[in-house]
Amino acid sequence: MPLLLVGAALILDGMFRVVAHQSDLTRAEIFAIVGVRELLDENTLQDRPTDQSDDIRRAHAEILASVAEHNHDVSEELQIALTDLSFTAGRVLDVTQPPAGANFIAESPLNAMLVKIHRSGDTGHPLDLVIGGFGVTARSAAALDSRLVGFMPQPDRPAPVVPLAILASAWNDQRVNAGRDSFPPGGNGRLELELFLADFGDAAWSANAVLIGFSGAEVIFADVRRQVVHGIEATDVPGGRLGPATPDSAFVLKARQTTASAAQTNALVADFTAVAGKTRVFPLYGAMSGKSAKLVGFVGATVLAARNAGGADAHRLAVTVEPAFIIHSTAWTDPAAAENRYVHRIRIAR
Repeated sequence: MPLLLVGAALILDGMFRVVAHQSDLTRAEIFAIVGVRELLDENTLQDRPTDQSDDIRRAHAEILASVAEHNHDVSEELQIALTDLSFTAGRVLDVTQPPAGANFIAESPLNAMLVKIHRSGDTGHPLDLVIGGFGVTARSAAALDSRLVGFMPQPDRPAPVVPLAILASAWNDQRVNAGRDSFPPGGNGRLELELFLADFGDAAWSANAVLIGFSGAEVIFADVRRQVVHGIEATDVPGGRLGPATPDSAFVLKARQTTASAAQTNALVADFTAVAGKTRVFPLYGAMSGKSAKLVGFVGATVLAARNAGGADAHRLAVTVEPAFIIHSTAWTDPAAAENRYVHRIRIAR
């Protein structure tokens, strides 16, 4: 009988350690995601040099808040003591590889959070009585993958890309050198850019934006309106992929620099106004060639306002945007691509 009791105890001990380890793995992953999201540097949106000191503090605070929330919701045996927890921000050079050794360095810009939960069995934690000094360790890391080449919308998850592409030089030069900071009143340090389509038949109005036909065919106005509000679906792009669109590999799509009527312009004003305050991905184009535009990248931006710049009876759509971060699972990345400043997806490694 004593042997049976000992055997049963060992079985229960092993089962509980498995449950505890799985719980800790899940928690470590959640804490890593919570922390890594905070590493996005606000200075990037303000076109200033990188300074992540405040981001690291915010990441630590969010992880600790998440730990406290977890401990409030679980039994005492599964609570995580702060002595069990360690987390480190670093830079992962190749997000497709484990965050270890030379691939996880303490250099800016930081793009990863490594979390470890180690119940050593001698900390006085209630679980010590169960794990009997053997220890349980769970380790997880989350990395921001910003090597963006395009988007792959999913059947149940559209990509937040709008069919209004921005002239790359307007975003990189015009906005930085001549942009205003008027939203909200008093500003927020983010330089804005007003995107203009051309006024129909008036060559004096220059455009710094174009409407895009993501299907590869002509620009279809009904699709444009839907995509402004809801993003692009897998069926909107050939093969379910938008891209690759990089400076080294342009993606050519049909485009137009004006709407067909004042009614179309005013309808788009209403659509962009409906999503004001929301963040979207805007393609960048390098040049127009006939009725096509060469997409060379993407930026994240918050829609601030929209208007018909030529008056109610004119054609000239104007949309004001400012830089913003976007983290989205439909982002299509390639380890060989350059890092995007605004658009990311999160990768998990254990």
